[in-house]
Amino acid sequence: MFMTYLSVFLMIFYIFLNTLFFLPFLYFLNEEKGVYLTSRVKKYYGKFVLWLVNAKVEVEYEDEGEFLNLKESKEPVVVVANHQSFVDIPLILGYVDLNLGFVAKEEIRKWGIFNLWMDRAQCVFLDRSNSKKALDSFKKAIEFIKNGKSICIFPEGTRTKDGNIGEFKKGSFKLALEPKVKILPVTIDGTFFIMNKNNFFVNRGKTVKLKISKTINLKEIERYRHVNINDFVKKIISENLKSVWHSFFIYIYFVKAIIIEVIT
Repeated sequence: MFMTYLSVFLMIFYIFLNTLFFLPFLYFLNEEKGVYLTSRVKKYYGKFVLWLVNAKVEVEYEDEGEFLNLKESKEPVVVVANHQSFVDIPLILGYVDLNLGFVAKEEIRKWGIFNLWMDRAQCVFLDRSNSKKALDSFKKAIEFIKNGKSICIFPEGTRTKDGNIGEFKKGSFKLALEPKVKILPVTIDGTFFIMNKNNFFVNRGKTVKLKISKTINLKEIERYRHVNINDFVKKIISENLKSVWHSFFIYIYFVKAIIIEVIT
């Protein structure tokens, strides 16, 4: 419990220090330089969080050459990942070496200094207060991507409860389908055991695996005309998670949780 509260405190303190030091620069730098500065801060924050929980991160590329070309070209993509934990966003920020924004709740606009950080971090604010505002927000997000910005989405919409992948909501894929940008499937395996929806406490010293698959080129739309793209991407990520050890560790996790609940 102590390590959990210490870790959360240090994460918040790290953000506070970066805000104190770098925020004045964000006010005076132009947008391009501000975005670059924020991209560096995001990357080191992600690595800091994984270091803080003493996680060993293993990154695997299905085609590293393609990924390096994608990075060099700065071509906009939609990164699609499964969602296991609070640690997922820091993991992607630190170890998927692309300047990515995320879809964020509209309420964050009210968080004062964080508003500027989120803007320079190239995040898109989604207003879900009613269907019309949500649609308008989605249109803005599509324009954002058409203007050359990359974004990461978690199409499950929430963190998994049991370590398995939930439904990939079809609507979120419009962010890639309408502008016809490439989809980059990313598989997260192991953050569930660090901190998850059922357990607030941090478990340190876990191994996290990140698999970066080949891109899906939606400009070659004929290949996917008769395919539900949400199911297609989910299958790729699910296949990457299908291992005896993944299932075994999920089983052990819940057996351990039941024993602790019975004892206490």
